[in-house]
Amino acid sequence: MTEDDDSQSNALFLQLKCQKIVFRIFRSASIFPTELVDILCHLMSEVESHLTTQDGMISVAGFVFLRLINPSILFPKQYGLVESLPKNDSLTRQLILITKVIQNLVKI
Repeated sequence: MTEDDDSQSNALFLQLKCQKIVFRIFRSASIFPTELVDILCHLMSEVESHLTTQDGMISVAGFVFLRLINPSILFPKQYGLVESLPKNDSLTRQLILITKVIQNLVKI
């Protein structure tokens, strides 16, 4: 941000972008690979056996977002999500902020 930028409008823009991405992620749950679902269920049950159900959910969500979703947001070309990505520092910064917000939501 520069001094001329409006922090409230930037925060609202970031919030809307994050909501859009999170909604799309949740709507695509039906295409999540069954084998990976089985592995994540096992991870959750192992964590729950030593800690709480909430800890199990947080560990699974943290794993999925930290290792799968956030990297694909940061590097969409490498994951085959886009054909090309413009060299734009502003876009890169937006993607970083989006992944930071989403990762912090996972911890809640």
